[in-house]
Amino acid sequence: MHTKRTTLYWSLQLAGWGAYFTLCGSLMILVDPKASKISSLAAWVLICAGHLGASHFLRYVIRRWQWLNSSPALLAAKLFGACLMLAFAVNILLAPFPVILGLNSLAEQFSMFRYFVPYSLFLFALWSLIYAAFQYFFRYRDSELQRLRLEASINEAELRALKAQVNPHFLFNCLNNLRALISEDAGRAREMLLRLSELLRYSLEAGRRDKVTLSDELQIVEGYLALEKLQFEHRLTWRLDIADTARPIMIPPMLVQQLVENAIKHGIAQHQAGGEILIWARYAKSGLDLRVENTGTLKPSTSKGFGIENVRERLRLLCGSAASFDLQNISEGRVAATAHIPLHA
Repeated sequence: MHTKRTTLYWSLQLAGWGAYFTLCGSLMILVDPKASKISSLAAWVLICAGHLGASHFLRYVIRRWQWLNSSPALLAAKLFGACLMLAFAVNILLAPFPVILGLNSLAEQFSMFRYFVPYSLFLFALWSLIYAAFQYFFRYRDSELQRLRLEASINEAELRALKAQVNPHFLFNCLNNLRALISEDAGRAREMLLRLSELLRYSLEAGRRDKVTLSDELQIVEGYLALEKLQFEHRLTWRLDIADTARPIMIPPMLVQQLVENAIKHGIAQHQAGGEILIWARYAKSGLDLRVENTGTLKPSTSKGFGIENVRERLRLLCGSAASFDLQNISEGRVAATAHIPLHA
């Protein structure tokens, strides 16, 4: 996108100032046919090049000091001042060339400043207006694209959460385990059925909420782990190491659940002896540090899988560039997914 906009900028720059040069050069020759055509054209090429260079310098100033972030009144004042200074500077720098080319005397050239400076000021002001209009348009379009991407990401997260939680394989195993549990321990079966109901309800509501507290997320995650334990039995254990100050912090919904699901699918389920999952969270001044560890070994295909990329994208869209996510082997037979969620997100 940056390359396309740079190409568009230079295309418009060259087309605009080129059209200006062609028009003014043609008029000058028509008004004064006795003047040397080569000298007149050379003069207007220099004038056009000078104004093009000055306008490009003005673009650099606007971008370097982020003038477009100013209020409209302050932006107008800055642009007017810059255009006025550029009008004087360009005409002073260009004044010797018509004299050298034999078109005007030096005295005549400087006597015409009262016409040239306002004219250049008008050109730069018009250029600034067009440039600012384009930039505001691009900013509006970018914000709309970002909003649409965020909505799409949330919808995608909702669909993926539903697929992860309400897939036939998961429900089939869960319901079969519950059926067997009813005859063994009816009380525990009712508790597991309640957990399943809460998990499904939370999955349905996740796509409608931008953030949930870590405490609410962990409550659902523990229900999910309890249901998975019906299948894995002694092969699945878990621990929570959550600081009290971290529990109220807001996070994207289904974030921890996705990490835990990934840990079971690519870690615990791949080992005959099973393994352990550790969910760790701490409050820091800059935000929440969250880690999900599991028994297993990270494979290249896992680190670039759909689920991991989905987590990265959701964190970026919902929490901004200050958020981070990493998945790596931390020791032999141990994998950790680490996320940092900024408080201002």
